[in-house]
Amino acid sequence: MRLTDSLGFISGTAFLENTISLTNNRSFSTAFKFQITNPVGAVDSDGVTGADGLALVLQGVGNNVGGVGGGMGYQGLSPSLAVEFDTWDNDISFPGFDDPNGNHVGINLNGNIISEITTADVPGSNLPAHMNNGDNWYSWIDYDGSQNLLEVRLITLTTPEQIIIRPTAALLSYSIDLESILPSDLFIGFASGTGSGRNTHDIKSWEFIDTFEPIDSEVTVPEPTTVALLGIGLAGLGAGYLRRSRKQRIKKSQ
Repeated sequence: MRLTDSLGFISGTAFLENTISLTNNRSFSTAFKFQITNPVGAVDSDGVTGADGLALVLQGVGNNVGGVGGGMGYQGLSPSLAVEFDTWDNDISFPGFDDPNGNHVGINLNGNIISEITTADVPGSNLPAHMNNGDNWYSWIDYDGSQNLLEVRLITLTTPEQIIIRPTAALLSYSIDLESILPSDLFIGFASGTGSGRNTHDIKSWEFIDTFEPIDSEVTVPEPTTVALLGIGLAGLGAGYLRRSRKQRIKKSQ
């Protein structure tokens, strides 16, 4: 599922066409694989080419797209939760921004591009490599509404023989009451943006569960049933998959 091509100053989003009801204190679990390639253009303060990253977004607005560049496709969407994988240092020299560096994970609320918390705020939460290095990256995001705890896990494989295993420890943990921020019915998907630096941003697999049920490993390819996606901006969309059981699961793979 391509969110943006490596073109300058664009944004793209892809959300499920129908809302998902998160009635268990807004609890959810999700896992996805992403790849950021084709770095072109400007170089940031970290000395890395390419921008700006992508975000998992839960929002109550609809099939909207937010700001380009550091707005990463979710800027201005409110109410919303965005977990961003930011690959460009929009520091205080960029009006309205305050990034800690050009390679961090952040939690952002209500379309605000200044994160509530980032991995730079947590000692020992250094990323193993730069996220736009062209490798496959694997993330697990879980929100336990009974504990008001949002956790983000992230890995990339350093050798081909490695097995994809969900990390025991979270890269980023944040205490928050999402029930007080988000409506129960939400559009769920991904957003991305580019600026003078640019990358191609792809979501390569995705699973979402509408309650707190941590996913053990990478999403597997399910039996296909089409799910409609809404896309805005210069985003190319692939097919989705849906499997219904006691809990609602959404899976997409390529």
